[in-house]
Amino acid sequence: MSLGSAFFISEFGYDASLIAGLMAMPQWNIYFGNPSGSQLGNITASLYFPTLVLLPVISYLNDQFGRRVAIAVASSCIVFGAFIGCFAQNVAMMIAGRVIVGCGAYALPVSCLCLINEILHPRLRGIASALFTPNYSIGSIVASWFTFGTITWQSEWSWRLPLLFQALGPTFLLFGVIFMPESPRWLISQGRDAQALAILAKYHANGDRTDELVANEMLEIKSHIKAEGEVSTSWGALVKTPGNRRRMVVVTTVAAGAILNGSTILNVYLAPALRLVGVVDPSQLAGINGGMSIFSWVVAIAGALSVDSLGRRPLWLISTSSMFLTFAAMTGVAAGFTKTGDPSYGIAFIVMIFLSQGCYMFAWNPLSYSYPAECLTFTIRAKALAWFAWVQAACLVFSLYVNPIALEILGWKYYGVYVAVLGVLLLLIWRLFVETRGATIEQISVIFDYHCLGRQRSIDTLADEPEII
Repeated sequence: MSLGSAFFISEFGYDASLIAGLMAMPQWNIYFGNPSGSQLGNITASLYFPTLVLLPVISYLNDQFGRRVAIAVASSCIVFGAFIGCFAQNVAMMIAGRVIVGCGAYALPVSCLCLINEILHPRLRGIASALFTPNYSIGSIVASWFTFGTITWQSEWSWRLPLLFQALGPTFLLFGVIFMPESPRWLISQGRDAQALAILAKYHANGDRTDELVANEMLEIKSHIKAEGEVSTSWGALVKTPGNRRRMVVVTTVAAGAILNGSTILNVYLAPALRLVGVVDPSQLAGINGGMSIFSWVVAIAGALSVDSLGRRPLWLISTSSMFLTFAAMTGVAAGFTKTGDPSYGIAFIVMIFLSQGCYMFAWNPLSYSYPAECLTFTIRAKALAWFAWVQAACLVFSLYVNPIALEILGWKYYGVYVAVLGVLLLLIWRLFVETRGATIEQISVIFDYHCLGRQRSIDTLADEPEII
């Protein structure tokens, strides 16, 4: 299961760095007529168009057919779309391939996150689920150095081969899903308690169905699902109670913040951003992209391994406040280069980009998927994560379309917009985000459902719950 999830999120990171690498390739730019502005925005944003209309389908697949079926369907879409993109003859065909890939690109994290959080051992869930997203950087590393290696090829396969390679991860995932266990929480919700018990015993107690941990988990899961089942599970349930409304504000903040905090400038539009400070050589652009991918992966792993020692809330605050400072510095450095043309400003800008990316990867990477998933109750998890995917896709479409246009028109001044956004995100995190370290996903619901009693009362209530270790 973990290997399969790693294949998925690596694929997601592969696409982001793949597009950044293609933008640095003269062969790709010449073949498609040097796309820029709105046309470039359409190419990059097309991956996320399908999610804007597939919100109900994503939830339906997960709730009605289970997590494994949803993973298989989404993986198939990505494989088919990758082949269309590889053999694209024009911009329209390139966009069509990315749209088909997009049909699975955001359905897959919803299914994988549901499965991971619903099956992992309580003691391992925090770090293991946080390690889910850093695999994004593995895909990013592969894509950035793949395109670096083919950038000197004179044939069309310099860009077609990296696009074809995009199908590799989902192909493995299609075969791997056969061997994955289904979510025991989903099985219990379908009345298949015996199968759920067998899975919990196998993965949490070495096959011992009488183990105390397994017995406590079964009791806790069944009681929570029964209680949640007495409440409406329609889309309106997402905002029906104060606890759910707070959950949805947190989910929406993370989904939008992960995109609008400047990460798309640092990842997808790295090449255009570097050209603003005088870095124009294709090999240099590809090399910086590859170096940043490796650096990002190291920092993301460090952040993921810190979720239980430092806690989720401190990680969020450290990461976002540091991004605020580095983006402010990056804005000043870019302004200095524009006014003077001094190459030293270009070097400083590269340093600031690496620092900003490191700050982002420390918390926003490992927590942006795992934190919302663990804050949600079972009955709304698939719907809420589908909403998460929709918000993120909408923000990505907006950001990927607007960024190249804004960079052309505003230049370095555009970075100031992200400084303001980061300031708002920092305030929201301080006010709304709670600590979830050390609790099961059922126990975490207490913090949100009793938030009106105050944070300390919520924690006291949580402490009264039976401990599962």
